[in-house]
Amino acid sequence: MQFAGFAEAARRLFSGLVPVLAGLLAWSGACAQTPEARSWYDQGVQALGAHRYAEARAAFQRAVTADPSFAGAWLDLAIAAQAEGDTVQAEEFLAILEARFTLPLPIALGVHDLRQRIHAQRAAPLGWTWRALFQTGAGHDSNANTGLSRSDLTLTLPAGGVLLPLDPALRPQADSYAVASLRAEGSRKWGAGQIEVTASAKSRVNSNLQEFDTLEALLGAAYASTEPAFGGAWGRWLPGPWRVGVTGQQLRLGGNALLNSLSFSALHAWKQLPCSPQGGVEVDFRHFPTAANLDSRLAWVSGAVACGSPWAGSGGRLSMQLRAGWEAARGNFLSDRGRPGDNTRHLELTLSHRWSWPGANGTHRLEAQAQWAQASDTKGYSPLLSDNAPRRSRRTTAGVAYSVPLWPAGVDEDAWVGTLAIQGFRQRSNLEVFQAKGEVIQITVQKNW
Repeated sequence: MQFAGFAEAARRLFSGLVPVLAGLLAWSGACAQTPEARSWYDQGVQALGAHRYAEARAAFQRAVTADPSFAGAWLDLAIAAQAEGDTVQAEEFLAILEARFTLPLPIALGVHDLRQRIHAQRAAPLGWTWRALFQTGAGHDSNANTGLSRSDLTLTLPAGGVLLPLDPALRPQADSYAVASLRAEGSRKWGAGQIEVTASAKSRVNSNLQEFDTLEALLGAAYASTEPAFGGAWGRWLPGPWRVGVTGQQLRLGGNALLNSLSFSALHAWKQLPCSPQGGVEVDFRHFPTAANLDSRLAWVSGAVACGSPWAGSGGRLSMQLRAGWEAARGNFLSDRGRPGDNTRHLELTLSHRWSWPGANGTHRLEAQAQWAQASDTKGYSPLLSDNAPRRSRRTTAGVAYSVPLWPAGVDEDAWVGTLAIQGFRQRSNLEVFQAKGEVIQITVQKNW
């Protein structure tokens, strides 16, 4: 009988562990599982903590397939199924757990409590389930005004090039800031899937550069299902899970509306395949109230994978996303509503790696991320810049974030979490006006309900 993994799984059943139970779990956690089972289990724990319940179930399922005697994985498999709303499977996993293993009394009581939650969940299948996330913190930005990297600008005039000194106010200005955000998510069973609604607001207030304060508001609705997206042959190629949604967003800068957007998206994942590949499409309608000639329609096609990385240590996970986009101007290029550069081709590659490990107060996480993005216009941007050359820009961003629960909680996601994040970016372009760079350091605390 092996109870490795029970220490992690039990934390999601209990709000506190008595010393006797803690000692038992510390001993049982020393029983090693096969490397393959442990790797899949670590991936499942990470996905469960990030609310990716379908992904967590798939990983725990692979863990128990690799080692059917992995009691902790069976328990977390039931927890993930219950969190995703699959009460039937959750009870089946609990039945397997109780049939194959002799559970310590405290664990048995926790399993009994989980069954009660399953029954309560089944008794009200049409009700809404809500969660909220609050975050607040402070930071320092070396380029709070997104200033230009150069102190002068070369203009191309009919009489020849002219070197124009830039106003010092257009150079990068550093400033400290405070940030706060509130996000609410609701879900409700409907048919073979669930309806999801999201509302959020995020504000950043600078100490000195108030004209660059930002406020972002978002409202979205979606439908998600684990069933095949279509019947017949298409059902074999698109077995689910999948999600379709619509999102409205407004970004305000210095108290004025900078951008209004409405986007429609569709996402499909193949959880049965290695690394759980995903594919998606998105169409975004963008409107700039103060510069209507910048209005555009932006279409994205994306693909992503997320794989365990045991070579980087227990709990490691590597993710990669590639997106290609086409941004079409709303106005005729030759009219007064023409968009500078007309249409734009976009290409983005994002790589991230996350490490997670248990600590005294809960799960610690370290994440490193890098992104490379390229934008290329199809027509000249301005006769005053590089003889009306089409804009070409490349932006590289890199950052690292370390998160730790601030004090113990029964479930990691219910703890107050502190995060230290550092990020820097460099943007290069054939047009001097688009060359910029900056660094940000930020400390935040957040709480889920």
